[in-house]
Amino acid sequence: MSTDVESTDSSGADGTVEAVEHIPTFEEGVEEQLQVEHSLWKTVGIGIVVATPICMGIWIAMVAIAVGGNSSVSWGLWIAMGAIIGLLAGAFFGGLFAFVTNAHLLDETDRHTAAAKHEHVLGHH
Repeated sequence: MSTDVESTDSSGADGTVEAVEHIPTFEEGVEEQLQVEHSLWKTVGIGIVVATPICMGIWIAMVAIAVGGNSSVSWGLWIAMGAIIGLLAGAFFGGLFAFVTNAHLLDETDRHTAAAKHEHVLGHH
């Protein structure tokens, strides 16, 4: 839940209660975007660190099963190939998973910053 848009109640002249929204300034919007991007990069890094050993194990096992019947095979080369492919797959899928699960935060921040920019351009702040 975002804390940038706060609703406060104020009484009108006729006794009705109207909601007043706090629209962040343009600088606050940019700062919020930078914080969300930093958080996203941190999450992508964690996703890569978690997914890489898992994918490496899966690819090494697949290569070992595929080549297991040949007795004249140099295992070092095949295991290295499985590890390299697993490394690439882990980096891709870990980063993709982390980005997809947190992309909504970027959309929300963009909306706040766009509202702040609109107010800034119109000169209301």
